[in-house]
Amino acid sequence: MTMRIMLLERYLERYEEAVAAYRQAIQNSPDFLMAYAGLTAAYSALGNDDDARNTAKEILRIGPRFSADRFASGLAFKDEKTTRAIAEGLRK
Repeated sequence: MTMRIMLLERYLERYEEAVAAYRQAIQNSPDFLMAYAGLTAAYSALGNDDDARNTAKEILRIGPRFSADRFASGLAFKDEKTTRAIAEGLRK
């Protein structure tokens, strides 16, 4: 599954499907930082704060200088609300 499809599922608020897709991407590529970021945001949207925190730890293991704002600013959503929601999900 491509990153574009995973982001679309997140955008459409199909968080359970997004979680499954991100987990598959991570299984295929264990250091895929963007998949961890998407997974963290999806977990956060679902209210799974413990899972979100644990996944965020993996983000920092892979990319110690990771920034939620920098990541979100690179997303190509026309809807600013979606970009903010993803950044907020990564900050939790």
